[in-house]
Order: sequence, then structure tokens, then C-alpha cells
Amino acid sequence: MKKWIRWQGLFVFVGISLILTIFWLIFVDGIVKRTIESYGTRAVGAKVELADADLKLFPLGLTLEGLAVTNPDKPMENIVEISRTALLLEPLQLLRRKIIVEEVTLAGVRVNTVRKTSGAVKTPKAKESSQVSAKKPSGTFCDGVSLPAVDSLDIQKILAEEKLESLALIQKLQNELQGENSNWQKRLKELPGKEKFDDYRSRIEKLKSGSGGLGGGLLGSVGNLTSLQKDIQADLDRLKNAQKQFDQIKSGFGGQLQQAAAAPLKDVERLKQKYALSPQGLDNMAKLVLGQKVCGGMQKAGEWYERIKFVLERSRKDSDKAKKEKEVRPQRGAGVYVRFKEYTPLPDFLIRRARAAFVIEAGELSGKIENITPDQDILGKPLTFAFAGEKLNQLQTLKLEGSINRVVPESPMDQVALQLKEYKVQNASLSQAADLPVTIKEGLADMDLLAKLEGDDLSGNLTTKVKSASLSVGEGAGKGPVLGAIGSALTQLSGFTARVDVSGTPDDYAVRLTSDLDQVLKSAAGRMVQQQAEKFEKELKAAVLAKAAGPLEGLKADQNALNAVGTQLADRLNMGSGLLGNLKRPF
Repeated sequence: MKKWIRWQGLFVFVGISLILTIFWLIFVDGIVKRTIESYGTRAVGAKVELADADLKLFPLGLTLEGLAVTNPDKPMENIVEISRTALLLEPLQLLRRKIIVEEVTLAGVRVNTVRKTSGAVKTPKAKESSQVSAKKPSGTFCDGVSLPAVDSLDIQKILAEEKLESLALIQKLQNELQGENSNWQKRLKELPGKEKFDDYRSRIEKLKSGSGGLGGGLLGSVGNLTSLQKDIQADLDRLKNAQKQFDQIKSGFGGQLQQAAAAPLKDVERLKQKYALSPQGLDNMAKLVLGQKVCGGMQKAGEWYERIKFVLERSRKDSDKAKKEKEVRPQRGAGVYVRFKEYTPLPDFLIRRARAAFVIEAGELSGKIENITPDQDILGKPLTFAFAGEKLNQLQTLKLEGSINRVVPESPMDQVALQLKEYKVQNASLSQAADLPVTIKEGLADMDLLAKLEGDDLSGNLTTKVKSASLSVGEGAGKGPVLGAIGSALTQLSGFTARVDVSGTPDDYAVRLTSDLDQVLKSAAGRMVQQQAEKFEKELKAAVLAKAAGPLEGLKADQNALNAVGTQLADRLNMGSGLLGNLKRPF
């Protein structure tokens, strides 16, 4: 009779199976755990820790407990922490050396959690990860808003530093007047004056008192009379010529004197314009309150995108590198790896579907991610995700949808849409600026975000509407009349709307912020700036006029001195004309 069972072989098979089973039960989970931690740490550049791993054969799957991924830039913080991860593998695909995960379930997902110990490691990947930095928007969007420093304008300091053009003009005119006055004083000494006309008068008296009456003695000497008339007329002609020249010079000074009188007011206007005390410069005031928040949010979004993009493209780059290496001509007889065309091509790694439940402050956000693979061009489908939460603790609705499309690697296209309804805002900081800290104590907010990156073309917009709000301004605000007016206006608001538009490229993008806060704050600040501008102008005018008063008085004295020359010329002409008239009348 034949033996159907060879007991020796059966014992060997049972022994090997028992050893493999014991090995599986004791060691395989630990190997999987250490492998995930090791490869994860190398990939992220910071510690990836796992509390437990359970690998099952029937059905083929893996369950991970307590997965924590450290933020390489903040070693005391986890990027993500997952309480439980369960995945099902397709065993037949393993024979084709492909890791195809049919479904992954992620439970208790938390982001940015605090670590008890540092997760920093010294690896090349850690160095590369630390180089991922947030890019600021191009231009001056993140530079803040400059307000007119109306409360810090010191009139005396301004006048000490500024050169008043009026004083220079007055001094120049004074020098010219003094020069002309000096010249005319010399000419007056040369022109016939009182002494000369007194001498003429004496000669006339002698002619009148001569013997023989009208026709006798000296008085009857026609030659002496004619000679005297000629002398007086000659002196009068000199005086008239001098007066004509004087009137021309005085007329030329008239326009300059008017300019000098008006020059201080021109200095006031020039200095007022220079120090720009005008409400016209108060544009985009919403940036003063929201700019810091927007700028920080854009940088954080760019930082996360760089991390996600790195994870998506890393394996693809490695794959391309491997393909290039395999394209090198093999040694003779060594053979070559040939990948035949597949009817239903699959990438080497694929997660068909991942279901996740994120634990956020407002409650639980659940959804799914489909087609997770670095080889979308092989799969022919993009990565898509959709998450939603209804009637959460602090908001009514939250929806997040989007896709990361690398089906055609040369033409990538990514997009995301986020919608929040009735988000309960409590003690949310809008601005942490020392001079204007603003907080929403309570209120409701609706948000709609739409962003798209097609190739290198980035576009997007975020609209936020805050209603039923109560705003507070910190104690650091109100340092100065303008900030005080802005703070007062903010505390009276019950809501506002703001829109952020982004355009450009991920490396060089521009941000535009518009809001109905602009008009409210500009009106409040504008009124205060206008009041301060009027006060500044009044004080500046008084100070400039006071400083120019002395030089103007000196100029007036020099003008009076020159006018006195004209008076003297007129008096001498009158004296000479009177003598000549008396001489022509019958004695």
C-alpha cells in the first residue's frame, strides 16, 4: 500500500511554517514600523514616528497607530499627526512589483500639533527642507502703510533745518537798496542843494537892491540877469535828470519790494506742500489693518505649496533619473530591462482612494483624496480631493475641493476652492502692529477662496465678509491724532468686506487688496489730517512771518531812506523852480 503522506516532509513543512508564523507574529510588525520611520524620516528631513504597525495577510492590509510627522522647520511641532491609518493592498499587483492601495482610511488627523521632544535630525533632506522658505509678494505690499506724522511736526525744528527763500530775497533786496542809497547820498552832495539856492537868492537880492531902480545899476544889467537865469536853469536841468533816473530806479525796486513782501507766504505754502499734510495720500487704508494678515497668509500658503509640490514631484524626478540610467547601453550579454505596453497601465505606486477625518477647532472635517501617485501621466488621472463639514461647532458650512493635475507633466494645473459660511469669530487678531493692534472680539464671517496655477500662471481671489462684528483696538493704538481717529472709527464698525486678488507666478506674484474699510478709514483719518494740516499751516505761517518780520522792517527802513532821497530831489527842484519864477517876474 502506497503512503500518501510523507511524514518527514510534513514535519519539515509544518516546522518551516511554524517558524515563519512565529517570525511574522513577533518580528514583521516591528520591521514594518522601523522601515516606515526610517524611510519617512529620510524623505521629510525630520523625525517620522509610529506608535504601532499591524500587517495582515488576509485581506492584505496595513494598520498604523499614532503616526507623527515632524515639521522640519519647527522641530517642536508636527506637520501632521494621525491617530489611525488603515489601508488595503491589492495582492496581485505586488507580483508585478507595484504597490497599489485600494483604499486608505485616516482617522484623527491633526495638523500643527505640539511635540514633547524635538524632532530634528541631521540628514541631507533636513537641510534641503529647511531651505523651503515663504516668498513675499512682489512690490511693497508687505511694507506697511505710512501715515502723515502730523503729531511729530516741530515748527521750530523745521525752520531751523529749512532755508527760507524769503529771508534770502529780503537780504538781497536790502543790500541793493543800501547800495543805491549810498550812491544817491554821494550824488546829492554833487547836485545843487540849499546852499547853492541860498547863494542864488543872495544874488537875486543884490540885483533887487542895486541903485537906479529897474533900469539902473546892477539890476539894469541884462547880462547879469541872463547869466543868473542860465545858472539856475542849468542846475534845475541836472536835478530833473537826476530825478528821472531816480524814478526809474525806484520803479524797478517797486516790483521787487512786492515780491519780498509776499515771499514769506510763499515759504509757508512750499513747506506745507513738502511735509505733505494732505488727506489725498491716505489711499488703501484697509492695508493698514489687514495687510499684515494677508501678507502672512500668502507666505504660509506658498510655503505649504512648496512642500506639497516637493512630495509630488520628488518621486517623478527619481523615476526620470532611473529611466535615464537604464537607457545607458548595457554590457554585452547583460541584457536590458524592457517595459512592455500595458492595456491598463498602472504606476508603481498608487493610492486609489484615501478617506480622512480631520480634527479641527470647529469639529471634524471629513472627505476623500483620490489618485495619489507621483506618476499621474501613467495613470491618466489627476489627484483630486473634496472635504466638507456641516453644522460644526463654530461654523455652519465648510467645503474644500481641488485637484493637482500632472497628467501632462509639461502642462501642470492645480486648483483649489474653499467656502466657509457663518464662521463664528472670537478674539481673532486682524493686526498685531504695535501702533494699531486690532482684534475681532466676536462676529460672523463668510469666506470664498478660488486659486488656480496653470503652468507658471498664478491667479486667485479671496473674498471675506464679516458681519455682526465687534472690533477692539489695543492700548498701543491712538499714539497721535491720525491713529486715534482710525482706532475710533474701527470700534464703531459692525462689519466689513475685503477682497484679495493674486496674480503672477509662484516666485513673483502681486497682491491687490480692496475693501469698504478704505473709505471709512480714509474719511476718519482725512478729517483729522485736514484739521492738523490747518493747525500746522496756521502755526507755520505765524512762525515764518515772525522770523521774517525783522528783516522786513529793515527792508522798510532802507526803502524809506531811498524815498527820502526822492523827497530831497523834489524839494531842491521846488526851490530852484521858485527862484527861477521869481527871477522872471517883474521886480
